[in-house]
Amino acid sequence: SGAVLKATTSHLDFSLTEMNQRPPFSYYPYYAGWDINTSGHTSVVTIHHPSGDVKKISGDNKAPVIANFTTGGYDAYTHWKVNRWDYGATEGGSSGAALFNQNHRIIGDLSGGTSSCGCLINCADFFAMISHSWADYPSSSTQLKYWLDPLSVGYKTLNGMDPYEKYRQSCDTVSHLSTGESPSLIDYAGWGYWSGTNAQHITRYAELFNLTDSAAITGIALEVAKNKYAGSTSVIQVYLWQSGQDSLPAAQLFSAMVFMNQMQENKRYVVPLTKTLFHKGLLFVGFEIFYNTPLDTFAVFSSPRRLTGNKDNTAYVYENNQWQSVLSFSGGTFGLSYLICPVFCDSLPPNAFPPLRQKNEYSNSDRLICYPNPSSGAFTVVLPEGLAEPVSLTLYSLAGEVVWHEQIPPLCREHQVKFAEEGIFIIQVTGKSWTGVSKVIITPSL
Repeated sequence: SGAVLKATTSHLDFSLTEMNQRPPFSYYPYYAGWDINTSGHTSVVTIHHPSGDVKKISGDNKAPVIANFTTGGYDAYTHWKVNRWDYGATEGGSSGAALFNQNHRIIGDLSGGTSSCGCLINCADFFAMISHSWADYPSSSTQLKYWLDPLSVGYKTLNGMDPYEKYRQSCDTVSHLSTGESPSLIDYAGWGYWSGTNAQHITRYAELFNLTDSAAITGIALEVAKNKYAGSTSVIQVYLWQSGQDSLPAAQLFSAMVFMNQMQENKRYVVPLTKTLFHKGLLFVGFEIFYNTPLDTFAVFSSPRRLTGNKDNTAYVYENNQWQSVLSFSGGTFGLSYLICPVFCDSLPPNAFPPLRQKNEYSNSDRLICYPNPSSGAFTVVLPEGLAEPVSLTLYSLAGEVVWHEQIPPLCREHQVKFAEEGIFIIQVTGKSWTGVSKVIITPSL
């Protein structure tokens, strides 16, 4: 499972596990602090992923109260009660979420309650108090203290920390915005923007960088200007491309799907790479948008139009099945630079990225290729060439429920799946010698 159970008890609602590996730098981990005091908490916040859904935050501007949670047979008066959230709510599948006080320290974990998105009365939630999980029971396997205060120092609070802070301070971005230029959002004729969704239905945008020395690239930063999305399945795709002989985007070096509801307008959004990329020479950083119905709107900031002089241009668009510079696409009228750029780091920890599999491991387990993704409910699964065995295909909801299952005969290279239920799903294809997993997004209105 990736972790070892260290402590738990049926009398209190908590479990402490120790991960087998330290979270790598590329995951942007944060080690949360804790507080075992039973007073002094003036407001609380919980951060949760209901049934694996996107991160959600709920807050109460009042102090929690000590209460008795009768469901589950737990010890009496070992829970914090939040009578009603001032903003947000919890949902089914939120259990286990941490309760943070005003000092950003954990004081409890969610056991249950009656809160929901539409709740108007009797909307309380109950969180197991870590002050009771701390040492109510004497055995090391039934308490937190033995593990979190092994020297019996007696601290009652501990602040959180970024374990890679000193390394992250060496990271930075570089843009082509010149001195005196301000980030701009330029209207496109008809509707939309020169750096995103527009009347021309341009789908891909890229920014060119010339790296004179080998650079360690750890992420992609987007300066988000417009971000209007129709639903939770709305996405964009970000890319790193190598330059071809024509100095246009060619071989793909990295790609990642980004849910639009994770981004905010007028704020930078960083997409971490899944492995470090050392690159020298021409590099394109870009993104792809999808013209769905109802329409999503996404755009990044750019430089102002460069109408005079050399009309410097580092921005490229993919239109009519070909790449061309914005200078060329505008008929030589102006040049642009897009505010999307790689994140460079001068110093990296030894475990900056998850370990890569050895080459001979790819025959046993690999990532599935599914296209189109997102889809309207019909997509194709690409299987390894020469796979001479039958395999089973299973589609799971984010809650782990099987929603689709079928068998695929041997030597099938591509297999089409038709499933029109909207949502985000995990697809797994399993045979005797090979297993592949991927994530698919289905939007029937696409």
